[in-house]
Amino acid sequence: MYICLNCGEIFDKGKILHDDSGDYQVCPVCRDDDYSDAIKCELCGEYYSSLSIATEHFCARCIDEVRDTAREFMLRHLGGFERWALLEGMVEGEIKPEEIIPQGRPE
Repeated sequence: MYICLNCGEIFDKGKILHDDSGDYQVCPVCRDDDYSDAIKCELCGEYYSSLSIATEHFCARCIDEVRDTAREFMLRHLGGFERWALLEGMVEGEIKPEEIIPQGRPE
């Protein structure tokens, strides 16, 4: 599957065009040659470009929605923004758990 980066059309096969340099494939709807592999989001089922900043399993919109939901939960129920910032730093790899969790048992 492919997704056109111009019009967003999802297609299996592009339209083949011919010119002096040879044959080439374009979007069957808008005839643009700017397309990429399409990935189906495992959460919402929509297709997105393999060139996007999303992961290989979830589209950027779903990632943002889950992040916003988690952030709202943290702000409401787990002590506010400081804890959210700490968790986000751990998820992003900016903060290592061993930097904040004491090693060993206190005596």
